[in-house]
Amino acid sequence: MPAVDESELGRFLADAAADDAARARSQERGLRQVAEEEATFAGLALDLAERGAGVIVRTASGRPHRGRIEAVGRDFVVVRDGARPPVFVPLAAITVLRPEPSAAGNADFAGARPAPVDVSLAAALSRLAVERPRVQLTSVGDPEPLAGELRSVGADVATVQLDGEGRLVAHVRLAGLADVVVFDY
Repeated sequence: MPAVDESELGRFLADAAADDAARARSQERGLRQVAEEEATFAGLALDLAERGAGVIVRTASGRPHRGRIEAVGRDFVVVRDGARPPVFVPLAAITVLRPEPSAAGNADFAGARPAPVDVSLAAALSRLAVERPRVQLTSVGDPEPLAGELRSVGADVATVQLDGEGRLVAHVRLAGLADVVVFDY
């Protein structure tokens, strides 16, 4: 049996280890790519919520909301910054969802799964309306939010009794909402 050169064996084992590491990195990249291609906003929001990551949510109205995602519903997220009131943001109104720069593993949010709570924004707000909370609603494309008491919520409309003299009532299409701040929550 011929003698084995130890330096040759060392190089062989090092090459095998490098090949194995390269295969593992390639598989991980492939799995990450598949997960990113199947990502949904709700799934990404859920990843961020579970990690407790600080986020910036920018809406179609141009307003940014900073905080942590407290809840993820079928078509909305709830963002809260400490003791400030929660903000309900329809997924359709979100233009950018990103972790704060301080979030660990900033690029590791795959989002390839459904929302954990199968409740719609209409259903969540309808439940809140029973308590008549004070709210501020911002519509997409309208820089002036409406503030007042949330009176009722139907399938596609919210009714708010506005603050101020005369206590006028406004009806707001849910599909046009950029965000809803709930003050009495």
